[in-house]
Amino acid sequence: ARRFTSYGRIHHTPPACRLAGRFHLDVDERFVEDVGLRGYVDVSRLSRLGLQTVARQSPGTAFSAMEIARARQTGVHVPWKKNLPEREKTARRLLAADRGGFILTPPVGVHERVDEFDFSSLFPSLMVRHNLSFETLDCPCCPESPRVAPGLGYRSCTLREGLVPRTLRPLLERRLYYKARKGETTGALRERYDEL
Repeated sequence: ARRFTSYGRIHHTPPACRLAGRFHLDVDERFVEDVGLRGYVDVSRLSRLGLQTVARQSPGTAFSAMEIARARQTGVHVPWKKNLPEREKTARRLLAADRGGFILTPPVGVHERVDEFDFSSLFPSLMVRHNLSFETLDCPCCPESPRVAPGLGYRSCTLREGLVPRTLRPLLERRLYYKARKGETTGALRERYDEL
């Protein structure tokens, strides 16, 4: 069992029961619908986590494992446990920093010239494009960086790429590759690309 706090609420997860020699997949999990078994195998391979772990954890856990692997490849030391809390903020600054996105409800009806946007990789793309990572924000080497977070004033480093963008870049490139292949195929192969 595990207890943790998120956004001021205490959460509890029951203990995991791993089945030796078998792969147990909880079909009630939303992630299963999105990626299927092939997707789980792919995430397991990319994150270097076992299938049982990937099946029971959030996608964020898999990404954290990828970050740790990338950090170790480049000689960066990784703490055993996360122990550096986020800097304190005033209520006004927290509201500005954690405001989320706008949700616009379109008017009901038939419309012409409608565009579709792919928001599923929006945040990773922004993190790569603007070099957003814990060690690149307000770094001492770039006090005059032109990359400034609107309304917050955080500046992003222009001299070195952060761990988060270094980890995300290959994943985004891979996603674009599979989306292109998916558009070129039909049938079962198209479904396979859709799961990856």
